[in-house]
Amino acid sequence: MERTKFSTLDQLKDQITKEMHKDYFFNGEVFNPLNEGWWFQFDNGTRRMGQCSIHLKRISLSRKMCELNMNRWDLIEDILLHELAHAFTEKIYGKESSGHTPQFRRIAKSMGSSLLGSMIPKSFGLRVPYRYKYRCPGCGGTWERQKKIEGSCRACSGSNIYDPKFKLVLVDEAL
Repeated sequence: MERTKFSTLDQLKDQITKEMHKDYFFNGEVFNPLNEGWWFQFDNGTRRMGQCSIHLKRISLSRKMCELNMNRWDLIEDILLHELAHAFTEKIYGKESSGHTPQFRRIAKSMGSSLLGSMIPKSFGLRVPYRYKYRCPGCGGTWERQKKIEGSCRACSGSNIYDPKFKLVLVDEAL
């Protein structure tokens, strides 16, 4: 029986490592990520769940998103397969095809990915809670951020140039 709940990130990482030891097949090609120099790590992403770094041969998943979804192996596995499909696509077709190309979509589907990939956090309502919330004094628009920012509302200032009249005001700081 395959585990679907994890109590620690180490347990989750062990399961991810097992998945990366598997052989994946597409049109006569074989891809075994760990045997081909790929490695895994958790990262600090807050707006995406996973990432495939072709030049580093690294697959990473958001530590925060994984912590918030430890009981959702189906979701985490789908993101992992999505990122591994990017790596497999690069192996077969080269870097220029490793984005969300038709070649990538065929490989991802063959590996068992739902193809939702980066849309999963939004479509499942998954979000890392913001740390800072800002409001524009002009239009009342709000922005949630993980890092403190100094800036003005682009909609009100009409450009990318800072306008002190529309300086964003910190209204909430979640610690």
